[in-house]
Amino acid sequence: MIIPNEQYKKYYISEQYLQYGDCDIMLFITEMYRNSPNFFSWLFDDPSLRGYSEYQLNEEQLEAWNEFYSSFDPYDNY
Repeated sequence: MIIPNEQYKKYYISEQYLQYGDCDIMLFITEMYRNSPNFFSWLFDDPSLRGYSEYQLNEEQLEAWNEFYSSFDPYDNY
């Protein structure tokens, strides 16, 4: 699995969403990664990704990100 501790990270994002989200979950995640230069570095546990956008991920990372993002349901993580 390319996203280390994926379940924990889904749980963490779900917690953030349920606590602070006032919009659709997909918009919440989009805002989260667009506003945090460390998001992909955190998601993939790779400091070299600091400041990366989804457009700078390699093919394998992009595929993992798209799967993570598109299948996200904050209520599945409890």
